This record gives sequence, C-alpha cells and structure tokens, in this order.
Amino acid sequence: MDSTNIWNGFVMSTVGIFDGQRGRAVRMTLQVRGAGAATPHLGDLDDDGKLDLVFAFGDRVDRYVVEVEGNPPWRVRWDGFRGPHHDGTLR
Repeated sequence: MDSTNIWNGFVMSTVGIFDGQRGRAVRMTLQVRGAGAATPHLGDLDDDGKLDLVFAFGDRVDRYVVEVEGNPPWRVRWDGFRGPHHDGTLR
C-alpha cells in the first residue's frame, strides 16, 4: 500500500498494482478501506473471469472485484505474500 488518509471517518489506503515488468510501471491504483500490514491476495478466486483482491484487516476480511481491460484468463505472477512459490522468489 502506497499511502493512507482519512475519508469520512475511515482509513483509506492506495494500492498500486504493477505490470510485473522491469521498471515497475503501475497498471492501476485502487482506493480501499483500511490499513493492513498483511499483503493482499490477487487472483480469480471464484472462476468468474474477474480478479479478486482480498485484504485481511484485524478481525475483518474485505474482497474487491478488480476490473481489468482485455480478456481473461489473467496472468498474475505474484499473487500474494511471498509469491507464487511461497518462498519469496519469482522463477
């Protein structure tokens, strides 16, 4: 999460989703409610062809549907904490 601010009594965070290429070009940014220390998960959890972004904030779990241009299936190279191999590497 890049930054946080207060909006209407809630902590709001800006999440940047990068393209996965060198140079870290931002593919999109989202405003989400909350400020968590945990890495969110990004993937198609329910096989509906849309990406789901899931955050855990203390006693709460929030899920957002991410609209992406183009056609599925989406290739998400780093889907969550410690990456696709759960060891912090991208092969």
